[in-house]
Amino acid sequence: MTKAELAAALAAAGVRPAAYSLDGGLPSERLCLEERPDSWAVYYSERGERTGETLYPTEAEACDAFYAQIMRSPSTNPEIPPDPVYDWMRDPRNQIPGGAARRPGTAPDGGGDQEAG
Repeated sequence: MTKAELAAALAAAGVRPAAYSLDGGLPSERLCLEERPDSWAVYYSERGERTGETLYPTEAEACDAFYAQIMRSPSTNPEIPPDPVYDWMRDPRNQIPGGAARRPGTAPDGGGDQEAG
């Protein structure tokens, strides 16, 4: 698949354009495809860093890998059911100061077991 075909396939699948970049760079929290002089890169961009970067020798291999990766993600593929643990951790009611999620069964103030009486 070419980059143009990949763009069409992502649009047809209903993947949000804000979830990816087909022009590389370091956009915030996006899966990226980047053409290099002698290869193609697929990586996740987060907070100005590239993570999970993999290089491919051809455009077709990179585009196929990109499509497979983005379609496995529940955050970009509406066909994948949500993960209840992920949803629980992202719920603001389960956050404590500092950005960490509190443990299940603990009070919102971080102390004691909610079930204890």
